[in-house]
Amino acid sequence: MKLGPLTRLFGLLLSIAGLATTAFAAGSAQLRDALDRMNSPAFDTTVAYAVSNLTLEHKDFGLTLDSGTVYLFEPIDLDSQPVVYGGYFEGRGRFRFTPAVPMEKDQLQRSFNTDSLDVPLTGAELIFEQSEYEQIVTAGTKIKPEIQARTRQAFEQVHRLISEGHGGYLFSALKAIAQPAGQPFLLLNTELGAIGQVVYEFNPYAREEVSLLHYDWRISAERGATIVCSYSQYLDPSYTNINGMDKSQLAPKHYTISASVDSKGIMQADATVQLEIAKPVQLVTFDLRSGLVVDSVLDSTGAHISFIRGSADSTFSALHLIFDHRYEDNRPLSLRFVYHGNVADKSVNELYVQPGNNWYPVYGYHIPTTFDLTLTTPNSCDIVASAKRLDSEKSGDKRVTRWRQTRPSAGMTFSLSRRDTYDFREEAAPLVHIHYSRAMHNALADALSRQLLLVDSNVVEQTASDILNSARVCNYYFGPC
Repeated sequence: MKLGPLTRLFGLLLSIAGLATTAFAAGSAQLRDALDRMNSPAFDTTVAYAVSNLTLEHKDFGLTLDSGTVYLFEPIDLDSQPVVYGGYFEGRGRFRFTPAVPMEKDQLQRSFNTDSLDVPLTGAELIFEQSEYEQIVTAGTKIKPEIQARTRQAFEQVHRLISEGHGGYLFSALKAIAQPAGQPFLLLNTELGAIGQVVYEFNPYAREEVSLLHYDWRISAERGATIVCSYSQYLDPSYTNINGMDKSQLAPKHYTISASVDSKGIMQADATVQLEIAKPVQLVTFDLRSGLVVDSVLDSTGAHISFIRGSADSTFSALHLIFDHRYEDNRPLSLRFVYHGNVADKSVNELYVQPGNNWYPVYGYHIPTTFDLTLTTPNSCDIVASAKRLDSEKSGDKRVTRWRQTRPSAGMTFSLSRRDTYDFREEAAPLVHIHYSRAMHNALADALSRQLLLVDSNVVEQTASDILNSARVCNYYFGPC
């Protein structure tokens, strides 16, 4: 394939952009203001660039802009410097995406009936790092922008998908722009006719750097999207790096959590996590169950840390933190989270709480930590947690239980409901407690029976038998459980 000068120039910028690793010394207020501006961008009315025969390539991705105009967004301010981070292309172009491995091609096939996309487009939102802007200025033709109402409308339509609830895309972009790392960040957000809206992202901070998201408005009236592909740039047909590379900037060591749950399933929680800084960090994301409202995040001195969180009815579980300065590596860090919200998943005329393993702020991918829990719950309910119970005491209509997990675990959860407890003990096996709600079992059996699925009635005995048999096997091969 013969490459034009602009194509070669853009190929060069993609090769060298990742080398500009100088981070901006911006405070949390400036970074938050920058994110707000990225969330609701305004077009620069003073300058735009006409482009033609431009091919932008990244991992498994290509964007050809045959002819058109790049309307730039107004710059954000970082460290008292104006930084142009993106714009909207209007014109004729093509979107190409071909995953390098069969597994991801299969995912593409399921969504689009093809294992390789090569589709025309007439508009696209671009978010990139600073060096890309400098190359556009050098290679493009500077013009006075005349932004039509239809251009603004087309842009707003595609931008809404990545901006709602301060989704992770824009936070990731700001993080990569403010603190460049590795290969350059790139995001393309476009409408591809009958296919629907797609977002290609290369995020150097992600464990799986390459992702393709699809939203089809014909299927869902609500704003929602499906991840079609997500994989590591290092993935090859051997699948050696199928889970990507660990890029954790923080290393959680221990959680101390105090939480109370009332009779309606409303939780008030105070969680402190002790961490070590593995790599320099200023912007970081935790995962916290959607619907939980964060009241404050504080450091070890009690100083408030800026955070970004969706509304109480948001489906986003991300909790973004912006520190006031960059923390360097090889030092401890303590973070305290105060939050509240509903953690009751189900109700069959009964309180039932089983909040999963993100009812506390979780960082990273399955990082083992230790835990100390204090749970205050209704005295009328039975509670179990995935830790060792230290003690339990009643106080009026409340029960306070304390739990500890000394062996590092990748997750911690608890279950709360009105249940009966059954004890089973057999030779060569430990004592087994089965916590069981007949009301919930009957409701589940009724729901499944309408789907012609049968549920056994002696579930307690069957569950106990399975656990006891597993314990016997464990005792036989590894010693007493």
